[in-house]
Amino acid sequence: MKRFTIAVLTNIFYQILGGNMILYFSSYIISSLGVSSRRSIITINIALLLWKAFCSILGVFLIDRVGARKPLLAGTSATVILFGLLSGLSHLTEIHPDTNSYAISSIVVVALFLLAVSTSWMILAYTYPPEILRYSQRAKGVVVAQAIGYAFSFLNLYTAPLAIERISWRYYAINGGWNLGILAVVYCLFVETKGRTLEEIDEVFDGVVYSNDVIIDAQGSKGTLEQDGEDNKSLTKRKLRKVDSAN
Repeated sequence: MKRFTIAVLTNIFYQILGGNMILYFSSYIISSLGVSSRRSIITINIALLLWKAFCSILGVFLIDRVGARKPLLAGTSATVILFGLLSGLSHLTEIHPDTNSYAISSIVVVALFLLAVSTSWMILAYTYPPEILRYSQRAKGVVVAQAIGYAFSFLNLYTAPLAIERISWRYYAINGGWNLGILAVVYCLFVETKGRTLEEIDEVFDGVVYSNDVIIDAQGSKGTLEQDGEDNKSLTKRKLRKVDSAN
């Protein structure tokens, strides 16, 4: 159950973290920062998309080197800080609409935000759940987790623009606040998978290692698995028979 919970939370957190919202509504966000030229908005959007693609490639190599937990913690921490900066700069842009420096600084913050998300959550939302789910639950678990995540994405797509319009810079502050909660959950629940085999991940979650029909629990005692037929059907029932560890 813990594995499935983490898989679902991974997809939910990715959708509500703010990365997709920033990208989907980048034109609206940029215009709200005081950029009125349509040409400038299109140019900035193209630049942000290219930047995001580069960051995603960088993230693949980064995660392969450092694992999953560190990028998730670092990326989430960065979004908390960057949402705070974006909230403050957006507020200053509203107070001083003729000052271009605040708008430029806000766009830089958006670019840094895409860097933080693209090198962590955007990749791990799809690679982390299959790693932690048991073989028997992997296919169904990934489908259900992603379906729940997309449901939250659908909700976010309809609520985010209304929130930005009505509460403006405060929305970024609120988003940063719940990202702080996401950071706490990741720190407490999410485990590192780098350098671990699937059997070792089983040991982390279940306290046992499954290998070649032998179960070794955390205390080192062993058991074997044997198959029994049931009513001459192809269904089998796996039973654990304890054997002496000396064998």
